[in-house]
Amino acid sequence: MSTNLTNRRSGNSRLPALLVAVGLLVLTLLLILPNWQITSLSAFTNTFQMPLAAINLVCLASGCIVGFSLNFAFSKGKLNNQRKLEEWQAQDAKLAASLVSDKEKQLEAKIATLETALKNALKKQI
Repeated sequence: MSTNLTNRRSGNSRLPALLVAVGLLVLTLLLILPNWQITSLSAFTNTFQMPLAAINLVCLASGCIVGFSLNFAFSKGKLNNQRKLEEWQAQDAKLAASLVSDKEKQLEAKIATLETALKNALKKQI
């Protein structure tokens, strides 16, 4: 049940972030697309004539790729942490079951001892 709650919470927290990201993307595109004037770009000891919007779109795309890569890298770490947490919870559950079983065995042994003592006491009285 806790994993379902965690998934719901993470899903709810992603919606505002997604809306902000989409809004910023639209705003950026609205600023980039009208600027198609030709400009000079110096790179690798060469000068290129390119539209300003093309340069900005390449920068936007590379930023998106970097952002998705970082998100993927961090989400992998979160998945690994979640798996470790689930393994620890399973081990805790096994330990708790083992402790209950051990207590039951101790109680059964005490009952057997008391039954034996009671039988012995009854034999002595007869």
